[in-house]
Amino acid sequence: MIKKPKLVIMDLDGTLVDSQEFIISATTVAFRDEGLKVPKRENILSIIGLSLNEAFRVLNKDLNEKQIKKLISTFKNCYNTFNQEQLISPLYENAKNFLENLKRNEEIILAIATGKGIKGLLQILKAHNLESFFSKLQTSDFYPSKPDPTMLVSLMKTLKIKTEDAVMVGDTDFDISMAHRAGIKSIGVLWGYHSISRIKLMKPTAIVENFADLEQKINELFRG
Repeated sequence: MIKKPKLVIMDLDGTLVDSQEFIISATTVAFRDEGLKVPKRENILSIIGLSLNEAFRVLNKDLNEKQIKKLISTFKNCYNTFNQEQLISPLYENAKNFLENLKRNEEIILAIATGKGIKGLLQILKAHNLESFFSKLQTSDFYPSKPDPTMLVSLMKTLKIKTEDAVMVGDTDFDISMAHRAGIKSIGVLWGYHSISRIKLMKPTAIVENFADLEQKINELFRG
């Protein structure tokens, strides 16, 4: 009997890589260049996962469309002006080992769904030699911001995966909410940018504290 493929969809920022320093630095540059008050560090961390358009609206509700476009442009230009150390966010410890273990399972298809743009995503994957791990990359360039489920729905349609055979892994309530709206399972990780209380409030299928537990939980969910 041919076994059905299983889809594991990974968030990037705060789940696979610790990108807070780049995001905080680029946001600071963008707001300062526009002559706006720079948001507090904790507020910037709270919006990681959203598209830049949505993130800036949350950080400053008084922004007009022209300001938002300028902020996005300046933020993205940091990919050209920052040095390599600033650009390449480090992988979390054991992240690559986790991906390698999943990749060995022929039933599992790996994908990414992120609020980051495609340019920044590809830079990260290339720097850490992760390009070959993922079958599909969903980014905010082409889809509505999380927690809109379009990224996930499109993934499942393209890969012909049923909702019961997919799971979303992320560190924010945006990830969990997106999974709920797409009708799939979700796993919240506790090493990222949202507190355990925010994640628990969204009632994910499971919550894990490290990559070893994450791998085990994915296997349990699909066996079940």
